[in-house]
Amino acid sequence: MTSIAAWAGVDSRGQSSLYISSDSRISFPDGTSWDQGRKVFACFSEPHIFGYWGRIEFPALALPLIADRIDRGLLASGQQNGHDDIYQAVRRLWKGYPTSERFSIVHGTRTGDNMTSRFSLTVMAYNGQRWSRRIVTMPDRSGLVPERRQRPAARPACL
Repeated sequence: MTSIAAWAGVDSRGQSSLYISSDSRISFPDGTSWDQGRKVFACFSEPHIFGYWGRIEFPALALPLIADRIDRGLLASGQQNGHDDIYQAVRRLWKGYPTSERFSIVHGTRTGDNMTSRFSLTVMAYNGQRWSRRIVTMPDRSGLVPERRQRPAARPACL
């Protein structure tokens, strides 16, 4: 089970930061585990960060491709926040993928610079049959970014 948290920093002037953190453990069906898994990705050239939970295979393969395309200026370059293009790019990568896994991908980004910065967070999810996407409301004070939980046992406590 992946532990993932997103938290926002808010100072007297407004939003100032957004972070995503995760554990590194990957557990296998036979009960073994490996503690070197990467579950958080950041772009170098644009202010985008990603994380995931659920089945690891597709997100672990797709998110480095998405980050690379952003860094090369091929995706979400110069856009307001890029959430729509990134969501569509993830869905295009999914086409032809050989299994129906359950997973969620969180995407955080910043628009503007310095005092005009604004942060946003979306969650893309595949439930084994269909895709969904939702915008997560950013808090007005520093702390964990809450996620509305639909099924308590199926989602992490915070996002």
